[in-house]
Parts: sequence; structure tokens; C-alpha cells
Amino acid sequence: MRRELYFTFLSLIFLIYSCQKDKTNNQETNQIPQELTQDNYHTFAKSLAKVIDNKEIKAALKTKALEKFDGDYDVLVKDFVLIKLKDGKSILDLLAKQNEEVRSIIANNPLLTIYVPELKIFSANNWDTEKTTPIVAVRNNNGSNKIYAYNTRLNILELDKKIEPTNPTILVKTNERLPLINDESTQVIIAKSFDSTSSVNKAASVNNRASSNRNWRVLDPLAPKVLEAINKNIPLSNIRDYVYYGLNPNENINESKLTGYDYAEHIISIQLTDELVLNKIADWGEGDLEIKITVNIPQQNGTPLQINKVIFCTKDELYQPPSGRTAGYLKPFVGFDPIQIATWDNYNLGNMWTFHAEEFDEGEERTTTETIENTFTKEGGGSFEVTLNEIFKIGLSGKASKVERKTSTFTMKSTNNSDNMYDAILNYLEPVAQLEKVGRDSYQYRPYYLNTGAIKIRVEPYPTGGL
Repeated sequence: MRRELYFTFLSLIFLIYSCQKDKTNNQETNQIPQELTQDNYHTFAKSLAKVIDNKEIKAALKTKALEKFDGDYDVLVKDFVLIKLKDGKSILDLLAKQNEEVRSIIANNPLLTIYVPELKIFSANNWDTEKTTPIVAVRNNNGSNKIYAYNTRLNILELDKKIEPTNPTILVKTNERLPLINDESTQVIIAKSFDSTSSVNKAASVNNRASSNRNWRVLDPLAPKVLEAINKNIPLSNIRDYVYYGLNPNENINESKLTGYDYAEHIISIQLTDELVLNKIADWGEGDLEIKITVNIPQQNGTPLQINKVIFCTKDELYQPPSGRTAGYLKPFVGFDPIQIATWDNYNLGNMWTFHAEEFDEGEERTTTETIENTFTKEGGGSFEVTLNEIFKIGLSGKASKVERKTSTFTMKSTNNSDNMYDAILNYLEPVAQLEKVGRDSYQYRPYYLNTGAIKIRVEPYPTGGL
């Protein structure tokens, strides 16, 4: 009996907390901060809120959201408002009737977007446009967790971006995906299938491994040359010497040119280090996550080499929520084909590559410069010999090798709202694989993960043409 009372007490506490939490995220307020009263996005949102009860507009918005033109439930306003209604008027005509400023706002903000979030009570997929009218929220760019929304009567509701709304809600925001998709210096990796006419397919490099019924538990095996090196008893820290140069002292192969052009370093999978990281980078109004990984490599010739990759993925692809039988847990995300970085030319690309990770969000662009150091082996173990414009590596690399240090300055672009996931350095001598105990008397070689403290990145040599 005491145990039943105890659990009843806990349930009451949880219920009270949940009600307070819901109230906090649907609380009506009389005003919003003064600086937002003239904000263009709020002006547009108020006009949208006045007409959102129109069934034709709701149906059109749902249809456009389900197209997922950029891989998420985003609707680009400048195209959406051109849709004609049954009376011959456009959606823009109805919005401008509420406030004529809407025309110039849309014209001057080509990335203005309406997002239909995936909430527990509401999503683009289950939206009954005949019966359900959402409130219209506006995503802020000032770093605050507060979000303000309008209902059809223009009453103001205060929401929290970390707490899901308990009302059906759509969100006005800037599209953070299109700048990444249209950036020719950035490879975008999307783990979902899209129609061949999608703008994403036209503008980005799309990988669809997750759509082929892959289970997240199925990790890619170590590549054939990596396994060869292990089987030939090459030291784990010298696997790259074998993969890229074919060096094998056990078979008296102690000198070679770079021959492993059929291999390159690849990102095989990613995994967050802690659930707290996910809570930091994800919120209900954001949609899929944009995890940007920038690889900075100072080169022998002094020219900085910067490689940008962006992985689009959902929160559920990174985290398995708790169920009745199991606790929640983080998942390694393998929903993409291995992402090629570069063949590791140890002479020209040195011994150390720097990986910077962030979760990219819309906001004010920030540009910083960073000076990054690399080391280049010159003599001793793993030295190089240049003969008739040919570069030969002599002996395996070693931590005691004498090196020359060179630095390069890199320009890093981000925004004030992006979440820093920190840096990590990948050394040429990292082991690639580690022997781990998997049973009482059994061991298995497991992949090595580069760890920034917020995200683990599996990086290793992999065939450029795939397995």
C-alpha cells in the first residue's frame, strides 16, 4: 500500500509539472519586446495568422510542406504566395489585404520560409486542414529561447523553443538549408530519398543509403586494405603507411611512392557524445539538424585546404527515445554513403588535420580567422626522399620523427545562432582500428572515433569507389 501511495504521489508531481510546463509554453501575453513590433517577420506572421483559417490556404500549405523541396517540411514563401485560390485571387492578395507591407517584405526576403514542425500533436502528415487551424509562431535570431506566436485573433502566445507547443503550430523563419545547398564549396549529404526533380538533387550531392532499409546498428566494416594491414601485423598506428604507400617492413617493403589513390579518408559515421548535446542543438522549431564538419589542412606548399561537409539528419536518427522496456540511448548515424575527404598524401598534407563541427542554424553571419598548425615529417622514421620530381616515403612513420611545423590561416564562416560542437585533431598515426574485448575470451577490431567532446566522427581510409 505504501508503495502504491508513493507512485501515486510521484505521478501527481509529474502531472503538476507537466501542466506547468504546458502552460509556460502556451501562455498568453499582452506584448512582445519593442524591437519585434516592427520586425518584418512578425509583420508577415500577423498577416498570415489572420488568413490561416482559410481552408484553401491550409490545404495548399500542407501540400507544399509535404513536397519537402529542401529535404524538410519547409515552404518557401515567395513561391507559396503565388498560388491561386478558387476565386482567382492569389494568397499574396489575401495577405496584402491585411497589410500592404507584406509585398515588399516577401520581395526583400527571398529565404522567408514557413515550416510545419513535427510535433507530437501536429505535423504536415497528420494535419486535418478541414478542422485544424494552427497558430503562427516566429523563430527569433537573438539567441533567446522565447518564441512569440499569433492566433487568428492576433492574441500573442509566448512559447519556448525547447518545449514543444501543445497547440498546432507553424513557424515563420529564414531557410537555413538553401544557403548550404547552394554553396558550391560545401557537399551536402542527405539521408533520405527525394524525387529527381527536387532542388536538393539538382544543387547538392545526395546520398540515400538510409532509404535502402539500412538498420542503424549495421556499421560499415573496416575496409579491405585496413584488414590486410591488420592481418599482416602492421602496427595499428601505421595502417595508413600500408594503405597509401604499401609499406610493410615484415615483407621488406620499406620504400615506396604514394600508390593508394584508390583510397581516401572518409567520414563513415557520426555519433553524439551525450544526450545533453542533443538537447542543446535540437529544438522543435528547427526541423532536421544540419551538422557541418569543416576539415582544415595546412599544406606543404603553404596553401590552406578547407573541405566542408554538411550532414542533414533527424533527431530520431541520432537518438532512440526511451520506451516501456528500454532507456533512451544515442545511436551512431550511418544513414549516408561514406563521405570522401581526401587521399592522405603524407608529404604534401602533413601529419595533422583539424576537424571543426557545428550544428548550423540561421542567423547573422559571423566570419572568423583561425591559424592552424600542421607538421611535416622530414627525416628519421617516416622520412621522404625527393628524386626526379618523385617523392618516396622511407620507413614507417613514428612519433619520434623530426618534423617541420607550418601554419596556415583559414577563414571560418558561421552564424551567431549556430551551436559550436568544437574541434579535434586527426593525426596520421591514429590507429584506425582498436582491439576491444567483446566477450569473455573473444576480441574484435573496432573502428577508431575522432572525438571533439560533443560529437564522435568515425574517420578512416576507405575505397574511393566504395566497397
